[in-house]
Amino acid sequence: MGPLQAYYEFNNRPCIIKTDPEHCRWFGASGLSYSKDSLHPYICTLADYQNNGHSTYKDSYLEWYWNTWQPSNLAEYFRIHTEPVHPQLLNTPPLHDIAPWSPSLYISYIQNKGWMNWEEFRSLCESGSTPARSCGPKPDWFGAERFKNLLSVYKNIKLHGYRENAPESVKFGDQHLVGKCLVRNGEVRILIAQGQHRASSLVTLGYEKLPVIFFTQNKRGPDIIRREDADCWPLVQNGIFTKAQAVTIFDYVFDGIPPSDIVESKIPLRFAKI
Repeated sequence: MGPLQAYYEFNNRPCIIKTDPEHCRWFGASGLSYSKDSLHPYICTLADYQNNGHSTYKDSYLEWYWNTWQPSNLAEYFRIHTEPVHPQLLNTPPLHDIAPWSPSLYISYIQNKGWMNWEEFRSLCESGSTPARSCGPKPDWFGAERFKNLLSVYKNIKLHGYRENAPESVKFGDQHLVGKCLVRNGEVRILIAQGQHRASSLVTLGYEKLPVIFFTQNKRGPDIIRREDADCWPLVQNGIFTKAQAVTIFDYVFDGIPPSDIVESKIPLRFAKI
């Protein structure tokens, strides 16, 4: 049963569905999938550790990725090349929580720079880096921290397996991979809204299906995002994105099309096998 069928069958109640990694996408606008052949930096970094024993952020694929894709604002992050471009997209650094289908409250969020209330975002911006984890640049301290956390999750799952039924002491939202449904012509792709490190670890360890929970209320937008509803998406209605820009962004993510900076750059020889 797919997530759309489950949505109707279980009356929008939370449910866990085994999902094909190739149909899953990194949250944000990168368009990167969770397939084994993906250029996803977490998967490639873990594969390098698994195959070559590389265990530091320095000279890792993650470092190379963040040094390669460095959009300077939201317009570049979303690969918007058509006029008009809203000034707010030009004046705001990449933020992975923003999307054309985000709730209207995100307009004031980016205008008032509410995201600067997050210590991590503020620290990154003050160091000249972008807040979004899916693009660079990133300072070495942040890279080392993310690398350590990623490797810790991988090692834990490798040693103990993936627990779908965590103890009650673990918060519900931290127990599972959380997914959002992108729908186009009846086909579905999944945005992984929570659990990026876990999803990447599972793929690297050879899990053929990812257990993803759907239909939980959280801050990262609606559970079902239909391309045909683009006219109704809040940031389209409010003029932040044109409809044409919005559906192009949707298609990049749905089709799993990475940024050209990543695709066209020469990947270091050590990673060429990925």
